[in-house]
Amino acid sequence: MINSIQLLNFQAHKNTSIDFHEGVNLILGSSDNGKSSILRGINWVVNNQPKGNSFIREGADETKIVIHSDTGVVERGRTTKDTGAYIVNGEEFSKGDTPEEVFNLLQLQEINIQMQLDSYFLILDTPGNVSRYLNSITRLDKLTNAVGYLKKDLLARNRELVDVKKQIEDTEVYLNSGVQDDLKDLEDIEKEVTEVQGKVNNLSQKLSNCREVVYTIKRNEMLLEREVDVKKAILLLRKCYKILIQVEELEDKHETNKKLVSSLRNYYININVGQAELEGLEREQTELIQELEVCPFCGQEMDTEVKERL
Repeated sequence: MINSIQLLNFQAHKNTSIDFHEGVNLILGSSDNGKSSILRGINWVVNNQPKGNSFIREGADETKIVIHSDTGVVERGRTTKDTGAYIVNGEEFSKGDTPEEVFNLLQLQEINIQMQLDSYFLILDTPGNVSRYLNSITRLDKLTNAVGYLKKDLLARNRELVDVKKQIEDTEVYLNSGVQDDLKDLEDIEKEVTEVQGKVNNLSQKLSNCREVVYTIKRNEMLLEREVDVKKAILLLRKCYKILIQVEELEDKHETNKKLVSSLRNYYININVGQAELEGLEREQTELIQELEVCPFCGQEMDTEVKERL
């Protein structure tokens, strides 16, 4: 049951609050004072009708309707630019059709709201519209569909029953037409199959043994190949060892040659140093001879020719 409604900026209502009582509620007033707007506001909340924003009070930018019921509160609002949203017991629902929670809380549908200019409910409607209303309330269409499905299923089961009876009759005819001989032949065939199955099992065991032998042979071949590879690797290692010894010998000779070259280099340097010293002594000797006037050994005068010979 709706306990109260508040209309904010909805058509003629700037801020109107109305409390309802249990039973029949009568709203009186002169024309164009907003009586129909109250029902229109309820219809807008329940069925999201009318569309658009023409019902927003002139001069206002937004409108809002709040309905209190026995089970909670529904709030519907919108602006001149936005279609707004529903708020049901504090939970907001996005734009779109009326949420199912609104119907459950208010216990109202489109069929429960009769506008001022609507025709009398079901009295002036066509039989087709009346039938559709009754179907929507009682779900007779669901019942009709269910009956139709049951009839189709019953027919299908009857056809299956006829087919089963026919199969039973054919089986009885077959059993009465010398099937015993066929069963004896079948027993003989079953014995042969058993014997063949035994042979197959025996061959399968032999095949399994052959596979094990083949696996062992392949494994041994792999081991032999690995052994051959190991022998080749040992020969290669021996060659590498000999080469390594030769390399070490060459390194020893190289070190010896390096020492020899170093000694020769030092000897060459010493020779150059000695030669330089010798040349220096020769120059000093020449200078001393040039300075001598008398031979220090014989005491004779030393002329230029004697000095040159010396």
